Amino acid sequence: IFTDLTFLPILEKIASQIGRVEKIIVLTDGKHMPATALTNAIAYEEWIAGVDEDYRWAKIDENQACGLCYTSGTTGNPKGVLYSHRSNVIHGLAANTADCFGLRSTDSVLPVVPMFH
Repeated sequence: IFTDLTFLPILEKIASQIGRVEKIIVLTDGKHMPATALTNAIAYEEWIAGVDEDYRWAKIDENQACGLCYTSGTTGNPKGVLYSHRSNVIHGLAANTADCFGLRSTDSVLPVVPMFH
């Protein structure tokens, strides 16, 4: 689980229900990492510092499932929508193309995929 500091108290309350979670990555550095009852929580900066620099990416099919997002039911009942790795890459590329969303070469963008509406 990747989480913001804001959600640590909630995760602490449901810790007994998420016992299979290997790590809880808190999006902060060690200096700002609060004390927590979550024994598997680690600050993001500490976590990436321990990663092997010779990491070998897994070979996956671009059409393999990547994420499941839930819609609010804009056009009907709320439902899960399965996104592929290919879909997420294309959404990210589209968001960063010239003139998309009125962006210019001087703007910085953090693409959040899949696109939301």
